[in-house]
Amino acid sequence: LCSVCDTPASSETQLFEDRNSGDFLCADCWEVQTLPTCSSCGKPLETKFVQVGERMFHPDCLKCSMCSSIVEASCSQTPIGYACAACCQKVVEQMKMVAESLEQNDYQVASKIAEELRALGLPLPPIEQQVDKPRPACTACGKPATA
Repeated sequence: LCSVCDTPASSETQLFEDRNSGDFLCADCWEVQTLPTCSSCGKPLETKFVQVGERMFHPDCLKCSMCSSIVEASCSQTPIGYACAACCQKVVEQMKMVAESLEQNDYQVASKIAEELRALGLPLPPIEQQVDKPRPACTACGKPATA
């Protein structure tokens, strides 16, 4: 019997011995226990796979966390998962637009772009218009204090 699924040995089912544990496993359980698994679906990686850092995926399981397309070329790790090159480039361009808008004191445009990025799941702080705080007044004459 397979030590995992209780499948009996037969002419159609071969059992393999795990030399470390002494257990006997059917071919299906042997595959699951010995092959690396996909970081996305959890199924064994039997043939082709994609490795990103320490993680491995079936080619169809590595998907962009922003556009959900299959990543076929390079990707980047983001706070919300892996992102394809096109989405990364789009985010970089949008972040530049936010910075340029803030430099021009256009908080409305910067806030709108930041909201689009937040909708993708990117953790951005709220953009608020910076208002100069009034200087404290002189307690003797009441005029604003100078630096």
